Amino acid sequence: MASLEFTSQYTNLLLLLNGLAIVLYIGARSKKKQRAMKFGNYSTLEKVAGRNFLKSSNLLLITKLGAITLLVIGISNPVIVENLSSTKKDYVLAVDVSGSMLQGDLEPTRLDAAKRGLKSFVDATGNETSTGVVSFSGSVNTEQDLTADKQEAKEGIDALDFGESGGTAIGDAIFSSVSTALQSNGKAEVILVTDGRNNVGSDVNSSIRFARQNNVTVNTYGIGSQRNSTQEFGTIEQGDTEVNASRQTFPNLDTVQLERVANETGGNFTVVESSAGLTQGLVELEEEKRRRDISQFFVFGALALLLLEWVLGNTRFDILP
Repeated sequence: MASLEFTSQYTNLLLLLNGLAIVLYIGARSKKKQRAMKFGNYSTLEKVAGRNFLKSSNLLLITKLGAITLLVIGISNPVIVENLSSTKKDYVLAVDVSGSMLQGDLEPTRLDAAKRGLKSFVDATGNETSTGVVSFSGSVNTEQDLTADKQEAKEGIDALDFGESGGTAIGDAIFSSVSTALQSNGKAEVILVTDGRNNVGSDVNSSIRFARQNNVTVNTYGIGSQRNSTQEFGTIEQGDTEVNASRQTFPNLDTVQLERVANETGGNFTVVESSAGLTQGLVELEEEKRRRDISQFFVFGALALLLLEWVLGNTRFDILP
């Protein structure tokens, strides 16, 4: 499927130049008519050129407007974008299961919304794609090794449950996910879904270096609302005790950190606020976009119309002096 996009858009310039061309045309035509009436024999001109000899230059106006329109479109850098099926890639899904994922801003909870979106993504991948599942809170667990069986992958997603260890170990999750990705026989990428920030375990900087050293891309998805709140999410069990999962314990999404992880490993960073939004963002990973610049065709078209206007202006379409 292909679509037309513009790198720059000059709609106002297009309207301004076309409007100016029309005004100048009307003014020039009025002057020509006055000269024809003053110095020429109107009845003779009418017999020679026909009754529409003063209207014949309308074609010149249309040609000028067409040239201006094509030129403005050309300088707007139009490109044709084609969505192509990407080469085979495997994926490791790293999902935050910390207490803040209990929040119900995405119904029924952020974790459930993430699980729905991830399962839809697995269904959308190619038959040769293998998927692994990693969960993390204060610690990291491998729920499913890389498998080409979609049902097994979705069962691994369904098995995701809130972690017993407090905190969000994003650095550890990246280390574990990259290690799982290295089991792939081809290219594998990590998809990390979280609503928090790294506050326990390994440093994120070292995990970024590990991913880069092994040429593994990490795509990060921040899930949930970014609004500040002291709303409490309920309690979670940590060992034999219950801990209040408030926003003080599990702070807001760290978009700066997640964006840096993605940028420095060649991935994408996206904030999603629904399972459908997560699915859409993930499906785009399976597509490659080819962009073809077509601005030169519009510029050449404008030059051709200007040449045509010049030719017509020196023939019967420009009879009057």
